[in-house]
Amino acid sequence: MTDSQLKKEDFLFSFSSSITNSILYTPEHPMTLKTIEKSFNLLKEVLEGKDSLRISVLEERLFVDDEPIWKKGIIISNIIEKLKVKGLNSISFLFGVEFNEFLSFINELSKPVKRGGYEIHSTPHIKIGKLSLSSEGETISETSLSDLERKIPIIDNEIEVLKEIFKDIESSRYAPAGNLKEIVLRLEKGLKESISPLLLLIPFKGHEEYLYSHSINVCILTLAQAESLGLEGDELTNIGIAGLLHDIGKIKVRREILLKGGILEREEWEEVKKHPEEGAKLLMKIQAIPEIAIISAYEHHIKFDGSGYPKKRYNGSPSFISQMITISDFYDALRTERPYRAKLEHDEVLSLMDIKSGTDFNPKLLANFIMLF
Repeated sequence: MTDSQLKKEDFLFSFSSSITNSILYTPEHPMTLKTIEKSFNLLKEVLEGKDSLRISVLEERLFVDDEPIWKKGIIISNIIEKLKVKGLNSISFLFGVEFNEFLSFINELSKPVKRGGYEIHSTPHIKIGKLSLSSEGETISETSLSDLERKIPIIDNEIEVLKEIFKDIESSRYAPAGNLKEIVLRLEKGLKESISPLLLLIPFKGHEEYLYSHSINVCILTLAQAESLGLEGDELTNIGIAGLLHDIGKIKVRREILLKGGILEREEWEEVKKHPEEGAKLLMKIQAIPEIAIISAYEHHIKFDGSGYPKKRYNGSPSFISQMITISDFYDALRTERPYRAKLEHDEVLSLMDIKSGTDFNPKLLANFIMLF
């Protein structure tokens, strides 16, 4: 891939994140403005030495300057869906576009479709192509971008299913790989139909349920990361299974410690720190569990710089998948209320993670994670 193609791809990802943030928050929100500014700067880089950048959709395929984007994933799918929902088949950004013009355009893309017509119009440096008919030959009906893109498949009973799987793993009764795969495939489907992984996350349901909801949320966030990097098929599904099982070792930690409302005593903390090793031991006894799930259960608290726990017994960094799970684990843990602390807001968590980039987290993977939102 050429430098020019990489710049275009970076812009697409940032452009999609800008619209998503404008819908989830507001165009004036600091996190949204930061993303839009980044997107605009990337656009200026792409437009250096050329007259325009054209994004278009034809038969479920995204094109940039008439070249097809073959990479699949949630980001590309979201751009296609955003254009279709707004009745657009192309956007051309012309050299000379100003930030306020770009900001206003993002704002328009994030608004609901108006009754009786389209609300988006071309500007001096942003030209749009509109769809007049739907594929069935009927005019696109009045709808809301938020309503249409927020349609998420109902994920029924996932927590209860996961509870039973964890019990079976603890007792080594049978290999639950089939049930695990079914959960992951449903979550993969949900990601494809959702504007943002955040909308799919299970809300806090109480401290007793935390281990299971957290495991599912880490699975969702790790699948989103992996899919954005082009991983698919069985490899993607196995990564999802690793996300679901990363904290399986906590079933060996005393319940009163997990639910304690204050600071843990030293011996209690030492027991908690054993859960990665305990998890790996449990999974090694189960047939048909992907190897990466065993590795990630052991490694997910080992930081990018090699610190953390358990103490490394080998050279090299944690596996690529473990590093993604570490990012997902940290984000969801801090976004969730715990017995000993309140939850943090989305932008607070991302700011804290940014500070830890290069020490706790792989900088490239963390940058990709942040772009998902």
